[in-house]
Amino acid sequence: IQGESIYFDLKRRDFTMNAMAFKIGPGGKTEELIDPLNGFSDIKKRIIRVTGKKAFPSDPVRILRGFRFAAELNFTMDKKTLAEIKIHAQALTSSPAERIMYELIKIFSLDNSSNFVKTMDNTVSLGKIFPEIKKMKKCPQNGYHQQDVWSHSINVLEKCENIIKKRTEFFGPHADKVFENLLSNSRLPLIKIGALLHDVGKPETRGFSKKSDRITFYGHDKTGEKTVGAITSRLR
Repeated sequence: IQGESIYFDLKRRDFTMNAMAFKIGPGGKTEELIDPLNGFSDIKKRIIRVTGKKAFPSDPVRILRGFRFAAELNFTMDKKTLAEIKIHAQALTSSPAERIMYELIKIFSLDNSSNFVKTMDNTVSLGKIFPEIKKMKKCPQNGYHQQDVWSHSINVLEKCENIIKKRTEFFGPHADKVFENLLSNSRLPLIKIGALLHDVGKPETRGFSKKSDRITFYGHDKTGEKTVGAITSRLR
């Protein structure tokens, strides 16, 4: 126990659902539930709620843990928790890269990661991990696209997940065999991250062709390859 009592210890945890303990009686028998922040009630309501204003400053990676828990359990993040994330998201830039990547891999391994990626984007936490997306949001495309580069990239991630979920509809009865190597625990999240960042090189290569009278992105694949290489090095 850290602090003067179990109550002090529990209130230092990340989220209310993790701030509970059982008193252990004779012979290892569990006695009453110690639940100072009503975590059990939040579990029943399927809510992720931060324990207090000190939780994220003491460990900013808890922000990503919150999104991961929500994605894994299909819980909803409390509005005040999302507001606290916006306030403290900047601290992710100085957090250990290995821990950030661990949480990202967990999130992108799940079926519905695109929904939580959008929420992470809305709370600016995603942009602190991938600052490169800022330029993607300000980069309109040519007539072959209806969205800017970032909106298109989010859409590609959603479509990627949809194809994976409904692979039998797309590829027939042999779909699982075809996808066997692609859907391994180590490769699946990287495929999704690749889908999200596949056009990250477009802002740097955006031009205009007078001949065809349209916006161009010549060489954006090679530029994107270098950018993603820098991102993955940064995230170890």
